Formats: sequence, structure tokens, C-alpha cells
Amino acid sequence: MVDTKTSQNNAKSSRWWEIGALILLLGVALFLRLWQLELVPPGLHYDEAIDLKIGLDVVGGARPIYVAEGWGREGLYYYLVAAVLRFVPFNPLALRVSAVLCGMGLLLVTYGLIRRWHGRIAAWLTVAWLSLAYWPLSASRFGVRHISLPLVWGTAVLAFWWAWRQKEGERPLRRTGRFALAGFLFGLTLYTYQPARFVPFIFAAFLAYLWLFHRPQLKSRIRELAVFLIIAFLVVLPLIVILSSGLAEETDQRAFTIEPLTRLLAGDPQPVLANLVATAKVFTISGDPLESYNVPDRPIFAPAWTGILFYVGLGLALWRWRRPIYAFVLLWLLFTLLPTVLTLSAPNFNRMVAAQVPIMFLAALPMAEAAQWLARRWRRVGIGLSLAAGLVVLGWTAVSTYHDYFFTWPAHPGTRAPLNRSITAVARYLYANPDDSPVVISSPHIEDSDPYILTVSLDDADRVVRWVDSGQALAVPTGAAFAHLIVTTERWIDGDLSKLLPGLSQPIYADDDFAEYAFTFPDILPVDQPLYFLPFGVNSPAEQEPVVLTPPYPARFCFCQPETVGQVNLDSLVVTGLKPGGSLTVITSWTVQQDGRPSSLAIFTHLLDETGEIVGQQDGLGYPPHTWRTGDRFIQVHHISMTDLVGNGRYWLQMGLYQRETGQRWQLVDEQANPLSDRLLTPLIIE
Repeated sequence: MVDTKTSQNNAKSSRWWEIGALILLLGVALFLRLWQLELVPPGLHYDEAIDLKIGLDVVGGARPIYVAEGWGREGLYYYLVAAVLRFVPFNPLALRVSAVLCGMGLLLVTYGLIRRWHGRIAAWLTVAWLSLAYWPLSASRFGVRHISLPLVWGTAVLAFWWAWRQKEGERPLRRTGRFALAGFLFGLTLYTYQPARFVPFIFAAFLAYLWLFHRPQLKSRIRELAVFLIIAFLVVLPLIVILSSGLAEETDQRAFTIEPLTRLLAGDPQPVLANLVATAKVFTISGDPLESYNVPDRPIFAPAWTGILFYVGLGLALWRWRRPIYAFVLLWLLFTLLPTVLTLSAPNFNRMVAAQVPIMFLAALPMAEAAQWLARRWRRVGIGLSLAAGLVVLGWTAVSTYHDYFFTWPAHPGTRAPLNRSITAVARYLYANPDDSPVVISSPHIEDSDPYILTVSLDDADRVVRWVDSGQALAVPTGAAFAHLIVTTERWIDGDLSKLLPGLSQPIYADDDFAEYAFTFPDILPVDQPLYFLPFGVNSPAEQEPVVLTPPYPARFCFCQPETVGQVNLDSLVVTGLKPGGSLTVITSWTVQQDGRPSSLAIFTHLLDETGEIVGQQDGLGYPPHTWRTGDRFIQVHHISMTDLVGNGRYWLQMGLYQRETGQRWQLVDEQANPLSDRLLTPLIIE
């Protein structure tokens, strides 16, 4: 009776120790995943911005299974993002909290799975590796959907092995229900991330293995396995229909990424063999080269000597391949590494993200077995030795991870461009400093990624924002005379513009990513010299004397064919620097007459001699049409070099607008919108 009671007390004490150790591990993992989450990663990757936008769409009522945006994306992750967006106010932070939740969920699922496979010591150690190693930490803080794959797949594996274990006297219906649940989760895995399409091969290979080496076990569960596969197929069927119906266009868009596979199928194995070698180095020699989420080439195990444990664990699993658990782990590792072996830029941590659990389990395996052996041989001394060795290995790993992830990687110059660091810093600043004043932003990618990133980050329809290249233009929104100008460190302000705009000499705020100025839009003198135009079909003033443009001004340009897609008025024209050998400066002021549409537009300025030959020119537009709103005003500066000018005399300044994609020019129109010409001229005397 005493022995039984003692045994019960020991079991209860052991259970509390197990729970306490797990809570401690999860607490450390949660700290590492939440610490400075808004600042590290130090910017928002474009893939994160796309995932955030789709999550916002779900908040707005969309219910995607699959979306074509971003080369095609499965929809499961975005429902979690949408839920978190309702509770976390700053959108990029909400996206990363979603990744943290997936990462923490993976730790819990992994603990349950490895404990079922190999006991609690192996489970503790596997979770410790997943908590402290750089790669799982990075994947749990990077907001893209790939982190959902190991979570859902790990949950499916846990459910499968829970169903696989047969209990005496258990009702067949209950066992079948467990297999049905596993099949549902297995099918759901395909809705996470493209590399999940390799997951079915794991089960196919495992069933083949069972048929060859454990046929009685397979036959005893054949009905339940049929239910498992049928349920999985029914769950994934809608995605199959979408991918096979032509609604998904990812194949053509992603063709370049699978070049190693296509070359292999064409009979050239060299790219795949090169990727195989690169992937084999990923554990201790050379890791992912991309700066987006990794210290370039940092391997999975750092310091490298800790990776010896993985190799020992891999050897043990290979030695024990006749046991179903180890065979499954090896197949899991093999097929989740294939997505990076068969695609470009191997090794790629994102594409092999589902390999995290088997890799960390194999690293934990020799530690767990050594700890058990030492505990049996020397009891408390053995337990102490095991604990000390574990603390050295995992503590060293944690220190290396913390230093590399929070200090080395954010400071790497290669992270600035792929993580859009400057515009992300602007988004954080605007979120923290709400203001009704209009904001004009000058950054490197004003026609594509930067407006997209800012829009999804703030999700503030009331914020008045315009985009310019301050190296050649400045603008103010309709009805405004005053605005804030934010210039990122990659941009500059044209010197002639800064002379026109008081306040640009000293920023009101500046840091390593951007500077903020306040300015008042200037009153530029109206055109006080004659303006001319050449009728259609006349190529130069040498062929025919230009026709005077009768006042009143402004001169209106319109892109009217085949439909009106933009109108803008030229309000002012100032030309300075009329001396040979210098630079002719042309400052024009414009008012938008119609909201613009996304297109690549330019203003051309040509300096013509008396024969009509172009002797100098500059094309450009620093205020792209996608940001135009009716009533907006902007200033454009052109600098035309005159170092090759032969002599003094009479010249013509010729200017107009054209679509860069087609070369088609906008039309100069009169007050009744009748087309007059496709260019405007003004005479110049250079002396």
C-alpha cells in the first residue's frame, strides 16, 4: 500500500516537473518571439505586405480559398491574420503576432508528438531546439504564411499517430473518427503554402514502406486508412479544382523558380545536383544566402559543433529505419527538403520550413538517449551531467541566436532593400504621430511597392498622402497650401526646388531612415512669355513657323484617346541658366484636372536649335499619375545640359507629355478640348 502511494506521489511530482519544464521552455520561446517584434525584422518584406493585404481583405468580407495575388497563395493563413487584426491595432505588428501564434502552436504540437514517439526528455529537448535556434525563431517572427505549414502539418502528424495506436477493446467507430480527424488536418495542410504539395508524398512513401516491411500492421488498419485518405481528398478537392481550372496562373509566373526541376526533366541533372550539395551544407556549413530573414549563409546549427548532434541523430534514425517512427521521420525530412532542392537559390529556409521538426528532433535524439543512459547508470550524478551538457549546448545556441538575430542581422546593409526599411520606418512614424496635415513622401519605389506597403500598414483611408520623387518634383494635395514632406535616406531634394520652398533647409525630424520637412507651396509667376505649338504633322519649327497659343492660359494637356485617362494644366513656366556651357533649368507648375491612373508617364523637355535639331534634353516626371487627384498642384524641374552647345542665339524649348510604355504623346487642347498639337514651344535667347 505504501509502495503504491509512493509511486502515485512520484508520478504526480514527475508530472508537475514535466509541466513546469514545459512552461519554462514556452516562456523563453515566447519572450524571444515577442521581444522587439515591431522593430525586428527591421522592415516589412513585400511578401509580408501582400499577406497583410489579403488578411485585410478577409476582414473586409472576402472569403478566399486561394488568391492569385503574389503568384498564387493558399488562403488558410489569412483567416488567422484577420482575427488578429481585430485585436492588434498596428497592422504589421498584427501580421507578425499571427506568425508568433503559429510558431508557439508548433511548439505545443511538437511536444505532444515527440512525447508520444520518444518520451518527455526527447520532447523537452526538441522543443528547446525549436525555441532557441535561429531558423525557427526567424520563421516565427516573419509575417509570411510559410509558418502555417509546419503547424498544420505537425498537427496532422500528431493526429495520425494518435489514431495509429490501437487500444484493446476500443470501439472501431472511435478509432475511425481519429483517422478521419487526421485526414481532415492532412487535407488542410495543402491550404497553407506551396511546398505543402510535397506532403502527400510523405504518406504515400510511408504506406509503401508499411506494405513492404510491416504488412500486418497496415492490413489491420486498412479501413481506417481508407477513411483517412478519402477525407483528406475531399478536403483538398476545392483547391485541386481551382488549380486545374485555369483560375490559378502561378505555373507561368513561377516557371523561373523551378528551373532546376524543369532542366532535370529535360535530362540535365546538374542544377539539382548543385542544389543537393548546397542543401547538404545547410546544417553546419552554409545556410540560406538571402538577407531577407537570415544572416547570409548562416547554417541551421550555430555554433557549428552543435550540429554534430543532428548528424548523430540522423545516423541513429538510419540505423533504426525498420521501426515505423524512424522511417516516418526520415521520409518527413527527405520530402520537406525537396522544395528547396528542386528550385532556385538553394538552400531556401522558407521552402524547407516544414523540415524544422524532424531536424530538431534528430538533434535532440542523441541528447535524450544519452541522458536516459546516464540516469540509469549513475542516477543523480548522471542526471546532473546530462543537465549540464544540455545547458552548455542549448545555452550556447541561445546566445548565438540572440546575438545574430537581434544585433548582427538587423545591422546588415543587405536588409535595407528587401525589407523596405525606410518606408516601413515612415509607416511606423505616421502611425505613432497621427496628424490631419497632408503628407508628401519621396522614396525609391513611389510607383509600386512603397505606396502598397504604406497603405496596408496604416489602413487609414482618411490620411492624405501623395508620392513624389523630390529629386525632380514636389506636390501638394488639392486645396492645400501646406504639407509635410518626408524624404527617405535613398532620396534627395533638388537644389532648385529647395530654393523655392522655405523650410526645406532644416528638417523638423530626422533619423537614419528619413527626414521630415514642412513646406508651403510657392506662388510661381505665371507664364509671361509667348507660348507656341506646332500643328499635327509638323515635326519642327524649321518646317513651319509655330502657331501662337492665344491667352488666357493655362495650357491644358490631355490623354484623350481612346478615352480620357488624364488631364493636367500647365500653370507656370520659368526658365533660368540661359548661358552656354552650363545647365538650363526649366521649372514648371501644374494643376491636375482629372484623377490619374497607374501608368508610367514622363514630361519631355527638348532644347531645339533654329534647324529644329535637338541639342539637349531631359525626360522625367516626379509626380506619377497613380497618386494624382483632381485639384492637386505640383512643380517639376528639368535640367538640360548645354556643355555641347555650339554658340549663342535663338533656340526653342519644346515640351510635352508621353506614355513611357507606348511612346504615345498627350495632346495639347483648347478650352473646348479640341486637339491642337502634341507639344508646346517657347522661344529662348541664349547669350
